[in-house]
Amino acid sequence: MPSRVRALLPAALVTVVLAACSDSATPPTAAASRIAKTVASDFPVAQATIRVLTGLSPTGGFTAASINDSDEVVGNRDGIGPYKWTPAHGVQYLSVGNFPNTPTAIAVNDNGVIIGVGGDTTAQAIVWLPDGTMRLLPKDTLSKTLPQPASCGPVAINIYAQIVGACNSDVASIEGVIYNWHAPAVASPIAQQFTSISDDGWMGGQLKNGGPFVQSSTGEVVTLYGHDNMLHANGSWVNAVTRHGYAAGQSDEGGCLQAVAWLYAAGQHWPEFRMGVCGTASGITPDWYVVGTAWDPNFTPASQFAFVWFPEKGTQQLPGLSQGIVTSAVAVNSSHHVLGTIGSQVVIWNVGPR
Repeated sequence: MPSRVRALLPAALVTVVLAACSDSATPPTAAASRIAKTVASDFPVAQATIRVLTGLSPTGGFTAASINDSDEVVGNRDGIGPYKWTPAHGVQYLSVGNFPNTPTAIAVNDNGVIIGVGGDTTAQAIVWLPDGTMRLLPKDTLSKTLPQPASCGPVAINIYAQIVGACNSDVASIEGVIYNWHAPAVASPIAQQFTSISDDGWMGGQLKNGGPFVQSSTGEVVTLYGHDNMLHANGSWVNAVTRHGYAAGQSDEGGCLQAVAWLYAAGQHWPEFRMGVCGTASGITPDWYVVGTAWDPNFTPASQFAFVWFPEKGTQQLPGLSQGIVTSAVAVNSSHHVLGTIGSQVVIWNVGPR
């Protein structure tokens, strides 16, 4: 389930409108078009327990990046490098090889395969196999055609070890890429960047001409429009996609950058549903649990809080360990376990039933 560079290029795009069959309830009416404020106390506290991840000291410089369905977590530690955390073994540090710059772990799939980025003057895709072995993926052909130096890296991996990412140069445009295990990565004709890939092959990202999109496993493209039925090219994009092409991300319309999801509902094709908060949605499950981080309209750091949204109850704040400590949500797995932070402490929230 685990689950980001940007620029603009002109491109022609044929939008294919897809029909889908949903096994979820119809979403509620979207939130008001403008948000006057986003305050955690305006939202009920979700039914959730907090698991503090043992061995990840809040003073140790640990950050969280991804969680899989076995509650395996990957992230990075300042000055040390990438780590894997498992319920059975706690924290384990990943090999950093001989790179002059310390590699970064980005995501883990449900088989325990971890992707990351390493390199010297330019970035390169790295894979850590479940036994800890590090492997470099072949350099993509795009990085050889872009003005140098060009950097490429993966951002998401699914259960079948299909990997997507992006390649960019300081003096050229960004291109979305699909990685191969035994051949160079391939540039996408329509994607400026990919941000996510689901276990059934849906990919999410941003179009070359701007704006969020999802692409099916058969290559059909769906442009994701805003609440106003307009394409928002600059500030809207997908952060996560799950089975059936349901996506979560953010939209720049309506008074502030807003957390949103694009869901199929009867008679509608991927309409934008708002969480009612300024911020961003970073994870989504097939049964429409959306998680993310909210702020006030000015993105004041002290206003930050993690939230969960699903149709029956709407937006709820995730509980903290004490009052006044900011929280953030990074990702969610199919068991509704939300990876995030409370202050500097890495945690998993186990969100209760609907």
